[in-house]
Amino acid sequence: MFRSEKKRSLILMAASACAAAVFIMPMLYDIINLGNETGLAVCAVLFLYGMFFGKVNELIRRLWDQHAGKIVLSVLGAVIGVFAVLAVVLGFLMISGAYKTPQEKSTVIVLGCDVIGEDPGPMLKERLDKAYEWLMEHPGNECIVSGGLEEIGDAVEAKAMKNYLVKRGIAEDHIWIEDYSHSTYENLLYSGKIISDFDLNPVMTIVTSDFHEYRALDMADSLGFKAGSVPSHTAWWLMPTYYVRECAGILHWWWFGW
Repeated sequence: MFRSEKKRSLILMAASACAAAVFIMPMLYDIINLGNETGLAVCAVLFLYGMFFGKVNELIRRLWDQHAGKIVLSVLGAVIGVFAVLAVVLGFLMISGAYKTPQEKSTVIVLGCDVIGEDPGPMLKERLDKAYEWLMEHPGNECIVSGGLEEIGDAVEAKAMKNYLVKRGIAEDHIWIEDYSHSTYENLLYSGKIISDFDLNPVMTIVTSDFHEYRALDMADSLGFKAGSVPSHTAWWLMPTYYVRECAGILHWWWFGW
């Protein structure tokens, strides 16, 4: 019995340590957000549980034998169950958003993210490469690069995005800059204003990361735009961090509407 408990303890500690390593990897590229912060916090709790596996289980057994303890554990279990179901539902929505077929004639909206110096970061480069492929396959479509965030020492997102696409061969006069937005909702709101002001095609093709498409499409729909998705692939070592972050982003959007 002792050996079996020890084995489970070691497996839990090893699994949580490996998971923590995946959440730490994006930090090597200065990617620190709610996703990896939350992931590391959960991994730390699981690691500590593994360290004190026997003692924690004994405490749980003692609490379960008490009426108040049974209520607390039942509520805690229900909360964990709700979050587990919610995580699955949100994951399904993220996947579904990445498969909304775009129209060939549309205005391409590329959503900004991390910039390192003057160049797009790893995730933004993936989005821009996907936008480049789509624009080359569908010549004549206008493109709006959207993002106004600017960290100290880094270029404004939209300007770095335009420079990247121009260097790859996209005609400069087909690229519009939207450099005021500081959120996904503002990306689409201000891009929509450019579409309206300059009489561009009101149908959007949203180019963003695969996990991000659902929320972007839902926001575009709330603003009255018809939109399809051209998702970029997210590297495996970035996905856990951004999946957790996007879950929070979707819940924030549902609750606050922005």
